[in-house]
Amino acid sequence: MMTSRWQLPVFAIALAVIVVAGTLVTQATVLAGGAKNRPFTGSTTGTSTFHPPTNNERCAELGLPGVPVCVELSGTTHATHIGNAQYQAVFFPGPPIAELGECSNQIGIGKAKWIAPDESELHMNILANENCVIVDGDPDVWSVVSQFAVTGGTGRFEDASGLIGVSGSATPGVWFSVDLSGAVGY
Repeated sequence: MMTSRWQLPVFAIALAVIVVAGTLVTQATVLAGGAKNRPFTGSTTGTSTFHPPTNNERCAELGLPGVPVCVELSGTTHATHIGNAQYQAVFFPGPPIAELGECSNQIGIGKAKWIAPDESELHMNILANENCVIVDGDPDVWSVVSQFAVTGGTGRFEDASGLIGVSGSATPGVWFSVDLSGAVGY
């Protein structure tokens, strides 16, 4: 089979046009949407405060109205794209938690935010997959496995989106320590 002397140059030009067009479309999408998906890794440590049914008005003040109990979290985060940040969250661990020390393998929900050094905030919804797997036989240390769905923020994170996996351990009502891994677009 013979090829004409024009087939190879035409193919090369067509391939170059496709590559250039794809690059321009990608750049235009990034520029138009203002968001570029970026790997996100880090860790968060802090303290937790348990709000039982006798103090569940605090849950509503924190953004989770109508839940019987909640856990308020605060701490520090060191992560890519956000640096050393403050962490604040409120979390409903899932039924049937009625008092500190009980655990649930139900789905938990919550809201969280990181406040970067430049005051930009990254807002997230929490979906907990596992709230109570006892670590190393110690009933006071629980395994934490959650996902943070990024829902926007302020400043440079205004239109942010993404998904961050969270895993670590905690003593409910006392402390927590988790690792973060995922991707955030902003």
